[in-house]
Amino acid sequence: MTNANDQTLRRLDAFNSWLSDVYREGMDFSNLLTATGFSESEIEHIKQAHLREFLQAVIDLLASYRDLRNEDFDLLMVQHYGLIDGKPQDLYQMGSRYGVCGERMRQLVHKRLVLFQASGRQSQLQADFAVIGRRLLDDESDRKV
Repeated sequence: MTNANDQTLRRLDAFNSWLSDVYREGMDFSNLLTATGFSESEIEHIKQAHLREFLQAVIDLLASYRDLRNEDFDLLMVQHYGLIDGKPQDLYQMGSRYGVCGERMRQLVHKRLVLFQASGRQSQLQADFAVIGRRLLDDESDRKV
């Protein structure tokens, strides 16, 4: 169980790093949810009881944005930041695996990151992350009834 918890915490660190790059320095999981109306106790509850599900939903969400899809390199940004397993991957090593130079890999990841940095996309992400958090809390409330 400790390994799963450690991996989830590494994934949270990776997500926080990604959030900081997409939004601005200092943006993290807690700040993002606070900005969307979650209380501190709700945020802490999501961290304690639903963090793994939240992070998986984020990965699924990022992959679902059809206007940002690139079938050949769809998960590059997710892999680079370590959102799947909490282990960020070096762009140059990734490039070797995909048969492209490291600089091209950096360009591809950067291009995807820039798409998420657009203000309209940031607003959409924030709203989508709020929906994920609310759904997790609501699903839990429904099970208690």
